[in-house]
Amino acid sequence: MMISFIKKNIFILVCIGFFGCMPKIPNLPEDSYVELNLKQDTRMINKNWWESFGDKKLLELLTLAHMYNTQDKLAKNKINAAKAALKVASVSFYPKIDLKINPEHSKNFLHPLYGFIDVGIDVDYHLDIFGKYGHIKKAKEYELKAQIANSYATSLSVDMIVAKAYFKLLALKEQLFLLQNMLKLRGEKLKIVKEQEKWGYISDYDTKQTTIEYENLKTKLQDINLSIIKTQNAIEYLTGKNIEIKNLDSNQSIKSIFDLKIPYLPKELSSRLLNNRPDVLMAEFILASSDEMLKKARKDFLPDFNLDFNFSAVGLHNFTQYLFFGGIAGSILTPIFRGGELNGKFDIANTDRIQAAYIYRDVVIKAYQESKDSYASLKFLDLKLKNAKYETRELKSALSHIEYRYKEGYSSYIELLNSKYALMEKKLENISLKNMYLESLINLYGALGGSLELRDFVDRLNVK
Repeated sequence: MMISFIKKNIFILVCIGFFGCMPKIPNLPEDSYVELNLKQDTRMINKNWWESFGDKKLLELLTLAHMYNTQDKLAKNKINAAKAALKVASVSFYPKIDLKINPEHSKNFLHPLYGFIDVGIDVDYHLDIFGKYGHIKKAKEYELKAQIANSYATSLSVDMIVAKAYFKLLALKEQLFLLQNMLKLRGEKLKIVKEQEKWGYISDYDTKQTTIEYENLKTKLQDINLSIIKTQNAIEYLTGKNIEIKNLDSNQSIKSIFDLKIPYLPKELSSRLLNNRPDVLMAEFILASSDEMLKKARKDFLPDFNLDFNFSAVGLHNFTQYLFFGGIAGSILTPIFRGGELNGKFDIANTDRIQAAYIYRDVVIKAYQESKDSYASLKFLDLKLKNAKYETRELKSALSHIEYRYKEGYSSYIELLNSKYALMEKKLENISLKNMYLESLINLYGALGGSLELRDFVDRLNVK
């Protein structure tokens, strides 16, 4: 009884000694933490925000992009790689079973005919008493979740780029039409001015000024055509489909950029920001994975326990006689001296964890800044659009007045042309402002993470 008690206490003391050799996991640096002033908001915006614009052509392009785009495929392939890594980590919890067969057949002057066969089964099982492999498995689970979040980040990025390119193409289409009409007006004015110079009513200075205006407008028209080609190429790269200006006149497409519906926007930054942003969640999961790997590196200072079992059958003399062997054995591998290897691995794991913490902090701050910038841009552009709308209304009123004066003979035709040109120029500016507003709106949805409760979704996934 006393001997059993002494043995038990010796075992306990040995375990305490090993645990005492393990280094303590240090706290993360204080400056790696981040706090945001976010409000609680129960109302959510549509996670499929692109549907809210009411444009079927946009939906078609987004569908094609996710079928064709290389970045989407690469992100999904990373998920498969993470699943495979998790499967490898999970295997450590099960015994390894190997079948061994060694047949031999020989003939010589001592043994005219000799047959020999060795068949055996080896079982190797690692007893994860201290949970080392459990930490590895958890780390791989977090890495898988990180890749799922990365896939959503890639998908959101593709959605944003396609939507921006498509809206830009709509804007360019309207600007092209306006510039073509403006060029006609400038052409008419140039003819009149040349005629006036011919009869001596004006100097050649006025003619040169009008010619410069006409040529500048032609340059703008060329620039618009080049932008259209580049935007079409960008859409083709993303979707595999060459979408031309003429294709935008189908029943599926919005006729004007001003006909697009404006989706619901939250009034202030919500605490959901950290649940929706896939890049924030990816950084969070990577931090959790590095934490598990640090715990595993700490437990590497403890012993490993293995259990081995083998069973063999040997056939002799033309396989008419058999001998059977079997055995079971246990082993304990205890680190005594590794030349600082375990401490070095622990320090590396701790450094990775600290780096992941700072990366997470940086991603959160960036998400907060992007959201605030997007809100500020939308507010500024909304005000500019309202002012532009008022100016357009005034220019229409002025044009109506000039048209009346021209009919009554109080205004010249050049005045009428200039008034029409001024109105078209303002409309051209309005289209640019509207496109900038839509881009900022898309940036806001991207900054808010597409409004998908990604954390809850990923946590519900069966990644084990």
